[in-house]
Amino acid sequence: MQLKNKYILPFIKYIVKPSFVRSPSEKVTISKYLVFVIFTICVELLLGLISKIPAIVKYFCMGPNLLLEQISKLGFMYSLLLGCILIPITEELFFRFYLNRFFGNLLYLFINLFILIYTFFNISNLQIVIFLLVSILLLFITSVLIQKNYTFRKEFYRVFKKYFFVLFYLSVFAFGLVHISNLQICKSKSILIPILVLPQIFGGLVFSYARMKWGMLSGMVIHGVNNLIAIILIFLS
Repeated sequence: MQLKNKYILPFIKYIVKPSFVRSPSEKVTISKYLVFVIFTICVELLLGLISKIPAIVKYFCMGPNLLLEQISKLGFMYSLLLGCILIPITEELFFRFYLNRFFGNLLYLFINLFILIYTFFNISNLQIVIFLLVSILLLFITSVLIQKNYTFRKEFYRVFKKYFFVLFYLSVFAFGLVHISNLQICKSKSILIPILVLPQIFGGLVFSYARMKWGMLSGMVIHGVNNLIAIILIFLS
Protein backbone atom coordinates (compact mmCIF):
# COMPACT_ATOMS: atom_id res chain seq x y z
CA MET A 1 0.00 0.00 0.00
CA GLN A 2 2.86 2.34 0.80
CA LEU A 3 4.48 1.72 -2.60
CA LYS A 4 1.13 2.27 -4.27
CA ASN A 5 0.62 5.62 -2.56
CA LYS A 6 4.23 6.70 -3.09
CA TYR A 7 4.75 5.72 -6.73
CA ILE A 8 1.63 4.46 -8.49
CA LEU A 9 -0.88 7.10 -7.39
CA PRO A 10 1.27 10.03 -8.65
CA PHE A 11 1.58 8.16 -11.97
CA ILE A 12 -2.20 7.69 -12.22
CA LYS A 13 -2.84 11.34 -11.34
CA TYR A 14 -0.38 12.50 -13.99
CA ILE A 15 -1.66 10.34 -16.86
CA VAL A 16 -5.26 11.37 -16.07
CA LYS A 17 -4.22 15.00 -16.52
CA PRO A 18 -0.77 15.29 -18.15
CA SER A 19 0.94 18.65 -17.74
CA PHE A 20 3.91 20.18 -19.50
CA VAL A 21 7.21 19.85 -17.63
CA ARG A 22 10.19 21.68 -19.11
CA SER A 23 12.73 19.67 -17.11
CA PRO A 24 12.53 16.57 -14.87
CA SER A 25 11.11 17.50 -11.48
CA GLU A 26 11.91 14.38 -9.47
CA LYS A 27 14.93 12.24 -8.66
CA VAL A 28 14.73 8.64 -9.77
CA THR A 29 15.78 5.77 -7.50
CA ILE A 30 16.35 2.05 -7.96
CA SER A 31 13.16 1.35 -6.02
CA LYS A 32 11.17 3.48 -8.47
CA TYR A 33 12.69 1.62 -11.41
CA LEU A 34 11.80 -1.75 -9.88
CA VAL A 35 8.26 -0.76 -8.96
CA PHE A 36 7.47 0.63 -12.42
CA VAL A 37 9.08 -2.26 -14.30
CA ILE A 38 7.10 -4.84 -12.28
CA PHE A 39 3.94 -2.72 -12.47
CA THR A 40 4.29 -2.30 -16.25
CA ILE A 41 4.95 -5.98 -16.94
CA CYS A 42 2.00 -7.13 -14.82
CA VAL A 43 -0.47 -4.72 -16.44
CA GLU A 44 0.84 -5.48 -19.95
CA LEU A 45 0.42 -9.23 -19.39
CA LEU A 46 -3.18 -8.69 -18.26
CA LEU A 47 -3.98 -6.39 -21.20
CA GLY A 48 -2.34 -8.85 -23.58
CA LEU A 49 -4.96 -11.46 -22.64
CA ILE A 50 -7.62 -9.34 -24.38
CA SER A 51 -6.11 -10.09 -27.79
CA LYS A 52 -6.44 -13.82 -26.97
CA ILE A 53 -10.22 -13.64 -26.65
CA PRO A 54 -11.65 -15.96 -29.38
CA ALA A 55 -14.01 -13.28 -30.72
CA ILE A 56 -11.11 -10.83 -31.13
CA VAL A 57 -8.90 -13.47 -32.77
CA LYS A 58 -11.70 -14.35 -35.19
CA TYR A 59 -12.58 -10.74 -36.00
CA PHE A 60 -8.99 -9.84 -36.91
CA CYS A 61 -8.15 -13.25 -38.47
CA MET A 62 -5.06 -13.20 -36.28
CA GLY A 63 -2.14 -15.34 -37.38
CA PRO A 64 1.14 -16.11 -35.61
CA ASN A 65 2.81 -13.18 -33.85
CA LEU A 66 5.45 -11.90 -36.28
CA LEU A 67 7.55 -10.45 -33.47
CA LEU A 68 7.75 -13.79 -31.68
CA GLU A 69 8.84 -15.47 -34.91
CA GLN A 70 11.49 -12.80 -35.51
CA ILE A 71 12.84 -13.08 -31.96
CA SER A 72 13.06 -16.85 -32.31
CA LYS A 73 15.05 -16.50 -35.54
CA LEU A 74 17.42 -13.88 -34.11
CA GLY A 75 18.31 -15.91 -31.04
CA PHE A 76 18.60 -14.82 -27.44
CA MET A 77 21.72 -12.61 -27.61
CA TYR A 78 20.73 -10.67 -30.74
CA SER A 79 17.23 -10.22 -29.33
CA LEU A 80 18.72 -8.74 -26.17
CA LEU A 81 20.89 -6.34 -28.17
CA LEU A 82 17.98 -5.12 -30.27
CA GLY A 83 15.16 -5.31 -27.75
CA CYS A 84 16.97 -4.04 -24.66
CA ILE A 85 19.36 -1.44 -26.11
CA LEU A 86 18.86 -0.36 -29.72
CA ILE A 87 15.06 -0.36 -29.91
CA PRO A 88 14.43 1.37 -26.53
CA ILE A 89 16.92 4.11 -27.36
CA THR A 90 15.52 4.61 -30.87
CA GLU A 91 11.85 4.56 -29.86
CA GLU A 92 12.31 6.80 -26.84
CA LEU A 93 14.17 9.38 -28.93
CA PHE A 94 11.58 9.27 -31.70
CA PHE A 95 8.40 9.18 -29.64
CA ARG A 96 9.29 11.07 -26.48
CA PHE A 97 12.30 13.32 -27.07
CA TYR A 98 10.14 16.33 -27.99
CA LEU A 99 7.66 16.08 -25.12
CA ASN A 100 9.32 18.89 -23.14
CA ARG A 101 10.04 21.15 -26.11
CA PHE A 102 7.63 23.80 -27.35
CA PHE A 103 8.30 24.03 -31.08
CA GLY A 104 9.52 20.46 -31.37
CA ASN A 105 6.11 19.29 -30.28
CA LEU A 106 4.54 20.95 -33.32
CA LEU A 107 6.68 18.78 -35.60
CA TYR A 108 5.88 15.84 -33.37
CA LEU A 109 2.16 16.58 -33.69
CA PHE A 110 2.23 16.07 -37.47
CA ILE A 111 4.26 12.87 -37.14
CA ASN A 112 1.78 11.41 -34.65
CA LEU A 113 -1.21 12.52 -36.71
CA PHE A 114 0.29 10.83 -39.76
CA ILE A 115 0.72 7.56 -37.83
CA LEU A 116 -2.90 7.68 -36.66
CA ILE A 117 -4.29 8.56 -40.10
CA TYR A 118 -2.19 5.87 -41.78
CA THR A 119 -3.39 3.29 -39.22
CA PHE A 120 -7.12 3.97 -39.41
CA PHE A 121 -7.66 5.09 -43.01
CA ASN A 122 -6.79 3.91 -46.49
CA ILE A 123 -4.82 6.82 -47.93
CA SER A 124 -3.20 7.09 -51.33
CA ASN A 125 0.37 8.12 -52.08
CA LEU A 126 -0.95 11.46 -53.36
CA GLN A 127 -2.75 12.12 -50.08
CA ILE A 128 0.43 11.26 -48.17
CA VAL A 129 2.41 13.75 -50.26
CA ILE A 130 -0.26 16.46 -49.75
CA PHE A 131 -0.29 15.85 -45.99
CA LEU A 132 3.51 16.13 -45.82
CA LEU A 133 3.58 19.32 -47.92
CA VAL A 134 0.85 20.99 -45.85
CA SER A 135 2.64 19.96 -42.65
CA ILE A 136 5.94 21.45 -43.85
CA LEU A 137 4.19 24.67 -44.89
CA LEU A 138 2.43 25.04 -41.53
CA LEU A 139 5.66 24.32 -39.68
CA PHE A 140 7.50 26.96 -41.69
CA ILE A 141 4.78 29.61 -41.16
CA THR A 142 4.56 28.85 -37.43
CA SER A 143 8.34 28.96 -37.06
CA VAL A 144 8.53 32.38 -38.70
CA LEU A 145 5.67 33.76 -36.60
CA ILE A 146 7.20 32.45 -33.36
CA GLN A 147 10.52 34.12 -34.19
CA LYS A 148 9.13 37.41 -35.51
CA ASN A 149 5.91 38.03 -33.59
CA TYR A 150 6.02 38.26 -29.79
CA THR A 151 2.22 38.23 -29.41
CA PHE A 152 1.90 35.09 -31.52
CA ARG A 153 4.76 33.43 -29.64
CA LYS A 154 3.19 34.20 -26.28
CA GLU A 155 -0.23 32.91 -27.41
CA PHE A 156 1.33 29.82 -28.98
CA TYR A 157 3.04 28.87 -25.72
CA ARG A 158 -0.17 29.49 -23.75
CA VAL A 159 -2.20 27.22 -26.03
CA PHE A 160 0.58 24.64 -26.04
CA LYS A 161 0.59 24.38 -22.25
CA LYS A 162 -3.19 24.31 -22.06
CA TYR A 163 -3.56 21.49 -24.59
CA PHE A 164 -0.35 19.62 -23.86
CA PHE A 165 -2.43 16.62 -22.78
CA VAL A 166 -3.52 16.17 -26.42
CA LEU A 167 0.10 15.89 -27.59
CA PHE A 168 0.87 13.56 -24.69
CA TYR A 169 -1.92 11.14 -25.58
CA LEU A 170 -1.16 11.35 -29.30
CA SER A 171 2.39 10.32 -28.49
CA VAL A 172 1.19 7.35 -26.44
CA PHE A 173 -1.31 6.12 -29.03
CA ALA A 174 1.10 6.60 -31.94
CA PHE A 175 3.71 4.58 -30.04
CA GLY A 176 1.21 1.79 -29.47
CA LEU A 177 -0.15 1.76 -33.02
CA VAL A 178 3.32 1.47 -34.55
CA HIS A 179 3.52 -1.99 -32.97
CA ILE A 180 0.65 -3.21 -35.15
CA SER A 181 3.41 -4.23 -37.57
CA ASN A 182 4.32 -6.99 -35.10
CA LEU A 183 0.97 -8.69 -35.72
CA GLN A 184 -0.40 -10.71 -38.60
CA ILE A 185 -4.00 -9.59 -39.09
CA CYS A 186 -6.48 -9.22 -41.95
CA LYS A 187 -8.21 -6.02 -40.73
CA SER A 188 -5.41 -3.49 -40.38
CA LYS A 189 -7.65 -0.41 -40.77
CA SER A 190 -10.28 -1.25 -38.16
CA ILE A 191 -11.33 1.27 -35.51
CA LEU A 192 -10.81 -1.56 -32.99
CA ILE A 193 -7.10 -1.80 -33.76
CA PRO A 194 -6.05 -0.21 -30.40
CA ILE A 195 -7.42 -3.29 -28.60
CA LEU A 196 -4.57 -5.35 -30.03
CA VAL A 197 -1.87 -2.98 -28.79
CA LEU A 198 -3.23 -2.11 -25.35
CA PRO A 199 -0.03 -3.45 -23.69
CA GLN A 200 2.12 -1.14 -25.83
CA ILE A 201 -0.22 1.80 -25.23
CA PHE A 202 0.05 1.28 -21.49
CA GLY A 203 3.82 0.95 -21.84
CA GLY A 204 3.78 4.26 -23.69
CA LEU A 205 2.03 5.89 -20.73
CA VAL A 206 4.68 4.62 -18.33
CA PHE A 207 7.63 5.56 -20.55
CA SER A 208 6.17 9.02 -21.22
CA TYR A 209 5.60 9.58 -17.51
CA ALA A 210 9.20 8.54 -16.76
CA ARG A 211 10.48 10.83 -19.52
CA MET A 212 8.63 13.87 -18.18
CA LYS A 213 9.28 13.28 -14.48
CA TRP A 214 12.77 11.73 -14.48
CA GLY A 215 14.27 12.40 -17.91
CA MET A 216 15.00 10.58 -21.18
CA LEU A 217 17.48 8.11 -19.70
CA SER A 218 14.92 6.85 -17.18
CA GLY A 219 12.40 6.19 -19.95
CA MET A 220 15.03 4.26 -21.89
CA VAL A 221 16.04 2.20 -18.83
CA ILE A 222 12.47 1.20 -17.92
CA HIS A 223 11.71 0.49 -21.59
CA GLY A 224 14.83 -1.64 -21.94
CA VAL A 225 14.28 -3.65 -18.75
CA ASN A 226 10.62 -4.11 -19.70
CA ASN A 227 11.71 -5.60 -23.04
CA LEU A 228 14.35 -7.71 -21.30
CA ILE A 229 11.76 -9.40 -19.11
CA ALA A 230 9.45 -9.88 -22.09
CA ILE A 231 12.24 -11.52 -24.13
CA ILE A 232 13.19 -13.83 -21.23
CA LEU A 233 9.54 -14.88 -20.85
CA ILE A 234 9.30 -15.55 -24.58
CA PHE A 235 12.35 -17.83 -24.60
CA LEU A 236 11.28 -19.60 -21.41
CA SER A 237 7.88 -20.34 -22.94
